[in-house]
Amino acid sequence: MLVSGLARIPPRLSPHRADLRDRDCERAREHPRHTAIGADSPERFEVVGGHAAAAFLQQHSERDARETQDVWDAIALHTSPHIAEARGGLTRALRLGVLADFGDDTIAGAPDARARLEADYPRRDIEIVLADAVVAQAAAHPEKAPPASWPHDLYAQHLRAPDAEGINPAF
Repeated sequence: MLVSGLARIPPRLSPHRADLRDRDCERAREHPRHTAIGADSPERFEVVGGHAAAAFLQQHSERDARETQDVWDAIALHTSPHIAEARGGLTRALRLGVLADFGDDTIAGAPDARARLEADYPRRDIEIVLADAVVAQAAAHPEKAPPASWPHDLYAQHLRAPDAEGINPAF
């Protein structure tokens, strides 16, 4: 799997490394569900997702506190450019996997891997669905979209063109 391979790429800015397991990749695929879970919370979707994943791991796995924290960090930091990459390990792997998933082809083999995965798992307009969910949460709880964050960029773009259809240009 592409994300598993990303953890083995030596980070440029951090000595941290992770040996990912397939179930870590499964947690990453639950991203849209974690966004929906936090709809009524004043916390950012990344934080709510981190809390949900950590609670799941504490209840249904034998992960120790450090491994659980690594998962929380990866989810909470994945939308923070440069920080996630520098953190290394699982956080870096998730960030690079998300970038590859949404079209950043700086990783060798990303386009082919994405094409194979999308043949089996159609995107179903995730770029629109995810951005709309984040914007709806920001509209209900503006504190969820603080300045200099991806949710803020999505929300600000929505405010500039509230009737626009399709993929939010800030995506």
